[in-house]
Amino acid sequence: MLIFTAYTPAYREYAEALDVSCQLWGFALFVIPIPESGSWVKNCARKGHLCDATRGQSSGPILWLDADAEVRRSLDGLDALCEGYDVAHGARGKKVLSGTVWLADTPKASELCEDWAARCTAEPQVWDQRHLADAIEATGVKALALPPAYCYIDTISAREHPDVEPIIYHKQASRVMKAKVGR
Repeated sequence: MLIFTAYTPAYREYAEALDVSCQLWGFALFVIPIPESGSWVKNCARKGHLCDATRGQSSGPILWLDADAEVRRSLDGLDALCEGYDVAHGARGKKVLSGTVWLADTPKASELCEDWAARCTAEPQVWDQRHLADAIEATGVKALALPPAYCYIDTISAREHPDVEPIIYHKQASRVMKAKVGR
């Protein structure tokens, strides 16, 4: 499984910490530096394109993690959990979250990535996770909402899932960064 992320200059330290956490669990992280786009939402709109490009260049499953994530436990069981699906994503109830996105090496996963990227291009002011949810529905991929441990969000998950031990922990750096780079 290829694990990858992208970061703007403001997120560099977060991406470096993610890399260290991946290494601690024996995984390499492919890191893509990208320039600022002028707002946090526009920066995030690149996620669909990055997943599309990485899916097109890689064999086997790929795992997108937001740059502010931290791997806190082994990811060894993730591929088995996602077997038979084209995509697996974080979720909060029925809401699709895109901080953790696992993509199979299937034609349907590639179709999903292309659709997601096109939606992000057409409407870069709309949150990428909304576009991901719409692309999942439009392409009819087999999708899995991951257990909360795989997209554990600082403050929110602690309140909603107090007994869950995070595997992938998201620090919610966006709360600080939106103010720095603009919404």
